[in-house]
Amino acid sequence: MPVNLKPQIPVAWRGALSRMAVVSVGVMALSAAFSSGAADYQRDIKPLLAEKCAACHGALKQKGGLRLDAGMFIHKGGKDGPVINLEHPSESRILARVSTHDLDERMPPEGEGEALTAEQIELLKAWIESGAVTLEDEDVLLDPSEHWAYQTPERPDVPVMNDAR
Repeated sequence: MPVNLKPQIPVAWRGALSRMAVVSVGVMALSAAFSSGAADYQRDIKPLLAEKCAACHGALKQKGGLRLDAGMFIHKGGKDGPVINLEHPSESRILARVSTHDLDERMPPEGEGEALTAEQIELLKAWIESGAVTLEDEDVLLDPSEHWAYQTPERPDVPVMNDAR
């Protein structure tokens, strides 16, 4: 009689194991970023800002005149000035706002998103300390109202047929 050496995983555990695998991959990616000493804008920072900040500081909405969905806008800052300070990275306003314990000052605001974890804040800080390098050829939607999805469809004129057969 053949022996089955494959471990039998209960069906109820399979989803949990899949989720644990995804979390493990995420932790390994963060570990790689920390161990290399460099936070990559495209791999680490842009997705982080898209997840945590873009609802209020993205292409469609810019509270405080601040857009955080593209490098050129991050470096520009908002109505209150720059949010990153390359000369004194630890004094960057973005770091102060995401790490404060004052719920009236913290970003994202309470009820509008989860606060950044200590690891995410360290990743953001490492990126700023390394010069806050962004993509030179980053695709940026300058005016979202010009996107084709926001345009009113127009019916083309019916062509005139000269040779009706």
